[in-house]
Amino acid sequence: MILVTLRDDLNEINGALVEAEICRDRAKQAEHLERAVRVSERAIEGFLRESELATTLAAAGTAAAPYRDAIERTWEDAMLFQAFLEAERRLFRDLGLDAGTCDRLIPAMLDLRAESGFQLPGSEGVDDGLRDLKQELSEALKGLQGEGESRALLRVVRRGFLVVGGSFVVGANALVGAGLTPVTGGLSIVGAATSGALGSGMVRGGLRR
Repeated sequence: MILVTLRDDLNEINGALVEAEICRDRAKQAEHLERAVRVSERAIEGFLRESELATTLAAAGTAAAPYRDAIERTWEDAMLFQAFLEAERRLFRDLGLDAGTCDRLIPAMLDLRAESGFQLPGSEGVDDGLRDLKQELSEALKGLQGEGESRALLRVVRRGFLVVGGSFVVGANALVGAGLTPVTGGLSIVGAATSGALGSGMVRGGLRR
């Protein structure tokens, strides 16, 4: 995956979501949501090319496996996890993610920790889930254009944000884990592996109905 493209898509989806969430004019809200859908669909199409996201998640699982015990300790210890999130925010900002996008992404990572147990990254069913989500985005957008309910589309677009956001998290920290970037935000190799697990979990969460 091309990280800069993921970053730009994520910033654009978040910007459109923010505008849609605060907008009270239905027509303008629909415009913002449509923009978020188009970007999400474009990202999903990119992931489906040659099973790009599935391949990335499988590689993240292989990279994280030797650090399983250390990742679980980070996941379960509140202070370690908070320090990890602070390093993540620095990394994301250094890589050009907007502050507002970080403000949506970091809480999503925290929510995932609270809601689910630790799992190594995995690619099972990812491509099928991506196809289903793309179809849901398209159907929800048609409903909105036909005077349907905007809240339904908001929910689906937020799931799209989780998928693109989780992909960005995995991709950014794969660079750290491989030692290919000097911009680590203070993140350790174990931190990068932990992030791979979290990013994979976010993708799975976004693909669930």
